Amino acid sequence: MNKEPENTGDNRDEKGRFKPGQSGNPAGKPEGSLSLTAAIKKRLKELSPDQKRTALDWLADNIIQDALDNNNAMRKMIWNYMDGMPKQSLEIEGELPIQKVEFHFDGKKDDKKGD
Repeated sequence: MNKEPENTGDNRDEKGRFKPGQSGNPAGKPEGSLSLTAAIKKRLKELSPDQKRTALDWLADNIIQDALDNNNAMRKMIWNYMDGMPKQSLEIEGELPIQKVEFHFDGKKDDKKGD
């Protein structure tokens, strides 16, 4: 039983998908919405406990100091943020007619299920 998608407005195509350059929320986020990220960014611009630098500078200094103090997890985190995870390729050869397959792992979890 195939149900025909509904065209809910001028911003959708015949299959019900948004047209290129169109949005499902053209008005944007409602005014007054709370954002944890915005609150953190605001606080990071304020002075740190020592009142000599911003909280962002204080945090960056502490992260770097942790890495310098032999915190290998912090070193790895900084390295990954600076350069990104390395790409890895895998070539499979055999008697069956198999094409070359490349896998690229970027360290991010794929949220897609049941494609």
